[in-house]
Amino acid sequence: MNRLLAHPRVLAVLQWTGYTLFFLMVLILCVPLTFPTRQLRGFIARQARAQGYPLEIENLALHGLGGIEIGGVRVTLPGKPGQPGENGAMTPDIPETELKIDKLTARVALLPALFGKKIDVTFDIDAGGGHMEGGHVVKKGDVIDFDIAKITDFSLGEMGLGSRVLAGQKLTGELDGSMAGNVKVHWGGSTEDMTGSVDLEMADAILRSPELALEGGLKLTDLAMGTVTIKVRMNLKSQIPLLATQHGSDKSTVIHIEQMEAIGDQLELVTEESSHILIPPGKGGWKAATIQLHFAFALPDKKVADAKAKGEGKGEAKPDQSDRLKWASIITMAGAKLKPFERNGFYGMTCTGPLARPQCRPAVPQVTVGTRAKTDGLPHPAGEEKKPGDAAKPEEKEPVIVPPTPAMQP
Repeated sequence: MNRLLAHPRVLAVLQWTGYTLFFLMVLILCVPLTFPTRQLRGFIARQARAQGYPLEIENLALHGLGGIEIGGVRVTLPGKPGQPGENGAMTPDIPETELKIDKLTARVALLPALFGKKIDVTFDIDAGGGHMEGGHVVKKGDVIDFDIAKITDFSLGEMGLGSRVLAGQKLTGELDGSMAGNVKVHWGGSTEDMTGSVDLEMADAILRSPELALEGGLKLTDLAMGTVTIKVRMNLKSQIPLLATQHGSDKSTVIHIEQMEAIGDQLELVTEESSHILIPPGKGGWKAATIQLHFAFALPDKKVADAKAKGEGKGEAKPDQSDRLKWASIITMAGAKLKPFERNGFYGMTCTGPLARPQCRPAVPQVTVGTRAKTDGLPHPAGEEKKPGDAAKPEEKEPVIVPPTPAMQP
């Protein structure tokens, strides 16, 4: 062994190996300590501002080779004026918003980036009082795989995104709640190669300061939405059994809105299980996409609104003194126009047509599952077990499929 170690060639190999390891250790230790992070922080801010997104970063630190930690991020998302909509009406303005991220840690795989022409990044984010962990983005050419393993207690309001969720729509407001879930999406370079799933749940959801974009704007009271659940699946139409027989090519890409419901004290909403967005094959992509969305909703204080409409209970219910209108009053104002589309306390709505400009109108409820059904043989809200002695109340039955009735024109 001593002779082997004393051999000139072995000594040379050991010497160069030692130098290489020493150099790598010095590089790993010294680069984070000596790298001009202040200049890097300024460079990132300038690039973001050049793209129209003013950015502020409180601190930035490197960890080894490829690791970075950024804290106190503030990104200004620019606003946008309203655009001409249907019948010449202007859509609502999109307000300027500041996105807040407390901490972002990320690590880039250097070798694939240098030699494989592939970007491979893992990341975690602390924001909105919550945590996003197991984030992973892989990009090679036009192919992108995006994955977030776990989202916990994210608050859209604290992040600054609450007012952007419904921005530019006919119904605006600030949506807030504690969000949890996971996301997994594959993008193969076009809508023809897109698969994945999105599972999100927002607890204690509330829509603050909502407003309908009618002439002069119609301000409404805050709406407690309870627990909002969203489940979306993306795949070829032929790969989703429930939608395989729907109109359209089997090679069309479908975004299946498998579940979208809200179960709260002031709102109960549920979508029909075959609701979806269909993107036909070809060059049209998103521009050629169409939507089929059917949902039913109920307002728990509907009975009070009905009583007021009939003149019952005079002297008991005092009018709202605020400058905002109660949601149930909208139903009362619509009166006879909405009555043909009510079944068991639920009103139906249908949105169809091009994804960019769908036509939404009242329709007979097509929903086959309910959010508050408590009669024998009918589904119950998620996580709620049927208790012995639950009485079957006619007004609490779920919407059912009924023969189509001509929908009221929008």
